[in-house]
Amino acid sequence: MFAITSTLSIIIFFAIYYKSFHLQSIPSTCHIIQETDTSIITLIGTGSGIADISFTINTDLFQSILSDYPLEPHQPSYNNKYVMGYRTTQIKSPSIKHLNGYLNTDPKAMDIVQNLLKISNITESIKSHVLERMREYEQCQIVPNKTPSNSSIRKFANNSCVAPVVGPDSWYDTDYDIATDDCGFFTGEHQGDNNCYAYGTNIATNTYPQPGRGSGQEWTSNTCSNMFAAAERDGLIYVGQELEDYMIGPPDNGHYVALYIWPNTNFHWARMDYNGTYGDTPKGTRRWSHKPGGTEVQITDNNGNCIGYPSPCVLPSQADLSPWSEFCGYMIATPSQLTIE
Repeated sequence: MFAITSTLSIIIFFAIYYKSFHLQSIPSTCHIIQETDTSIITLIGTGSGIADISFTINTDLFQSILSDYPLEPHQPSYNNKYVMGYRTTQIKSPSIKHLNGYLNTDPKAMDIVQNLLKISNITESIKSHVLERMREYEQCQIVPNKTPSNSSIRKFANNSCVAPVVGPDSWYDTDYDIATDDCGFFTGEHQGDNNCYAYGTNIATNTYPQPGRGSGQEWTSNTCSNMFAAAERDGLIYVGQELEDYMIGPPDNGHYVALYIWPNTNFHWARMDYNGTYGDTPKGTRRWSHKPGGTEVQITDNNGNCIGYPSPCVLPSQADLSPWSEFCGYMIATPSQLTIE
């Protein structure tokens, strides 16, 4: 009986030793390749209040869809009118270097995007918007990739500032000046950290702030009423769908902001500046600017119209900021009185 037990113990010992040695002998690089390896597909331009819409896909499946299509190393630029909405598709594949880049807008890219959208879980409204824009972009002339129009002023950003940077309370000091506005944090290295809500309230938090988060109860539904309620908790004051004093002057304190909704998707904010957003316009002309998500600040709508008063600008309620097509109304933002995060 003792002999049998001893023999069994020896067998178990060598079995454990062999298994341990065998596992330690496997090169560590073998663990890089996993069945769950995924690629991240981001639809650039589909976010404003929230980050751009993205989804994941198995990398092997993505390679089969991509086939031999060459990705662009930089985001393509097009001669198109849009300042809002889908621009291009970005691919990030951590495990495969050549599967990183951007899709173009040729027919083959259209087929790839259609196949990707079919297997994604994003909403139908986003899918239809992306495909509609791609069809239009396919007709646009591709121009050489260039830096954003405000990139030349990035060097003026004040690197000694620390977020959050709170802008002035007075509308008379709320100017369109990308280089100096909130220490230049709406451009340069912090451009992607500050969205439309940060720019609209004139508080650069570098946290991609959300209505209601700073006051402890973030928005829960992408509707005008829910977003207004969340913004009110942060300290903004609801005005309504019209500005009765638009012709006679600004609020006593703070500046006006406007809210737009892309139904079932996300939100967008704009703000009224004092200096008119153009160098050749006098101060006090009540023009508006806005920052779509983490991209550059804009001074027009999708049709190239300036936003504001007087003519030839269009009022915020009439501006084409589609797919953020639902105009909700106006609020007053007094930066020092807000809790934005």
